[in-house]
Formats: sequence, structure tokens, C-alpha cells
Amino acid sequence: MTERQSFDYVIIGGGIAGANALARLRELDPDATCALFSAEKNPPIYRPVLSKDLWLDGEETAEGNHLVPAGDEDLVHLQTRVESLDPSAKLLTLKDGTEVEYGALLLATGMSPVKNGMAPSDRIAFFRTEGDYDRVRELAKPGAHLVVAGGGYIATEMAAALVQQDGVAVTFVTPSLPLLGHMLPAELSDRITRRFEKAGVQLVTGRVETVENTTDGVRVQLEEGQSVAGDGAVIGIGAFPNVGLAKRAGLHIDEATEGVRVDAGLRTSHDSIFAAGDIATYEDSALGVRRVEHADQAERMGRAAGKAMTGAEVNYTRTPMFWSDLFEDGYEAVGEIDSSLQTVVDAGNDDLDTAAVYYLKDGVVRGVLTWNVYGKMDQARRLIKRTVTEPVQDSASLKGAVPLA
Repeated sequence: MTERQSFDYVIIGGGIAGANALARLRELDPDATCALFSAEKNPPIYRPVLSKDLWLDGEETAEGNHLVPAGDEDLVHLQTRVESLDPSAKLLTLKDGTEVEYGALLLATGMSPVKNGMAPSDRIAFFRTEGDYDRVRELAKPGAHLVVAGGGYIATEMAAALVQQDGVAVTFVTPSLPLLGHMLPAELSDRITRRFEKAGVQLVTGRVETVENTTDGVRVQLEEGQSVAGDGAVIGIGAFPNVGLAKRAGLHIDEATEGVRVDAGLRTSHDSIFAAGDIATYEDSALGVRRVEHADQAERMGRAAGKAMTGAEVNYTRTPMFWSDLFEDGYEAVGEIDSSLQTVVDAGNDDLDTAAVYYLKDGVVRGVLTWNVYGKMDQARRLIKRTVTEPVQDSASLKGAVPLA
């Protein structure tokens, strides 16, 4: 006989969005029944620490960054996959056949790494989860040579973090140089590239074709024909939103962003189903329809979704921020950070120790990045929103718009 369970609120996904939604539900409706189903083997964790603090701050631990409050652990069902969803019946089915009824459901299924047919192993990590961190931590021993591949900010963070581990050599395979050239203006991407070289990172341009185990390590084969050998590999060549369950359930998927479309109340095309985090496509009040894959978005949207699930009114139109730290440098950013847009660099000095970068399209500021300047994102948001109705006539006038001190 098929087992059947019933909950007031169900969350699918064990990432930042799901954990924050659960916390908000427990605050607002503590007597309700809740369940969070996660395919991962570890509890929800604040993912940014996996490529940042856990490598660089000896006081940080994975356990200290788990997101489920003490006492609520039994609400989280790990290594539990949801196979199907029937919106009309408010029913989902788990991989083991268990049927679960819900009153309101949140999809917070996050992202999966691009593997292109390649398989992970003890020496190959497609970096995304706490389990991936644990695998790479085992590899990052004195004398190890690790290959990092990817062109985004997570792969860049991992290359920077690993070369700072005692006795670890790093080869960084990246599609193009200078590093982060798709995000940063040339002045800053050149600075970052020089800093990686100074740290001893060997930079190789190329795109990963395959990664395979060898008798004593791994070999990363590049599309360009060359290969790079190492003791282990950290692969971060992209990720895609996990919307398969939503698609099979007939929910509206936005074609342009490949996300689950939600309204300002974070409802999907079915009234009892909400979506949040990396998979959710929403309307940003300043930048229009978009899907954003950052921790700040997952936190804020997750909490908003938890509130919305209780029936409370929510109007989520926020422009989220993100940040990164690379050696001594760091940045915060909000909006569209794309170097193909017109960029205006406001430098604090000739060495670019501090700077603000403005990204424009047709006179509208679409994004702002502050370099070694912190706590200015609210000012940057106001600037972005203002230029939607008052386009910039002279780009030079932007200098000083976000103070560098």
C-alpha cells in the first residue's frame, strides 16, 4: 500500500532559498506542519562559504554555516528526491513512491553544474555542494597540484583560495584572458590577472572537452587539443536551473531566462505553488524580467516566499547584489555586470585600489560594481532606478555618484 503524508507547507530544494523560506514559515506559522525535501546528503548551507570563508578563515566550519535552526532538523528530509508533481491534486510523489499532500508548495530546486557527459569521482569535483567542498579539501594537501577550470566568479574564487593553501599548486584553465573580462573593464581584469600570476597560479586559456581519471591523478583535455594533468580537478564551467519538475507539472517556464515565471507575490502559474531562488524568473522593478543566481537573491526571495505561502501579501521586485573576494581585493555589485555594456570607471587612484564601475545601456545604468568599497549597494540601487526615468546625458557625470569612501 502506498504511504501518504500530508503537510500544510512543503518546500522542494535544500539550498539557501528553501532554508530561508522554512525559517520564515516557522516564524509566521509555528503551529503549521512543514517539510523540506532535499536531494543533497548535507543540510542546507550558506553556499558562498564553500568557495570563500571555509578556505581562508580557520575559525569557520561547515556546520557553523548550516541554515536550519536548532530544533527544526526533523523537518528536513535529506537525500529525498521528488519524482512528480500534480498541481491540481496538490500532490507530489517521492522517488520511493511515498505520496505527499500539501497546502502550499515552494519550488526552490536551485541549479545543477554543467558536466557535458563527464562524471565526478574522488578526484573530480563539479563544484557546487558541501560534498564537493569535502572532496576538494581532501585533495588540497601539501604537494598537490590541482586544476581549476571555468571562467566565472566561483571558479575564479576557487583558484584563488586553493593557491593560498599550504603547498598547493594551481593551474587555472579559463576560456579567455584577462580573467573575468566578461564582467570587469580591462583596467580591473588586468589587475586581477596580474595578481593571480603573482600568487603563482599557472593560467591556461582553453575550454574543457573532457576530464578523466588517470592512474595517479586526472587529465583535463581541452577543445584546443592540449591537456593539463593534475592530482585533482575542480570544474566550474557553468550551471543550469533545475526546472524539470516544474516543466513536467505544466508550470509556465520563461523561454528567455529558462526559469519558472512568478508574479510579484512569487506565485507560479498555479496559485498554490510558489518559486524562489535560482530558478525563479520575476520582474525587477528597475531592470525588468530576469532570473538571478546569487545568495542575496536566494535569501531575500526565500524569506519573501515563506511569507507569501502563509497567505500574506508580498511584492517582491528587489534588485539583488552579489560579492566576491580575490586575494586582497574584493567587490560588491548590483544589477547587470556585463563588460559588453558601456562602462564608466571612477578610480580612486591610478593603481585602482578603489573604484566604482557603472554599466550603461541607452543612458540607463544597468549595474554598479564597487571595487574595495563596501556598503554602497543601496545608493547604487537608487541610482539604477533613477536613471530608468532620467537617463544619463553625460556619462562623465556618473563619477562620484557612488562615493568611494
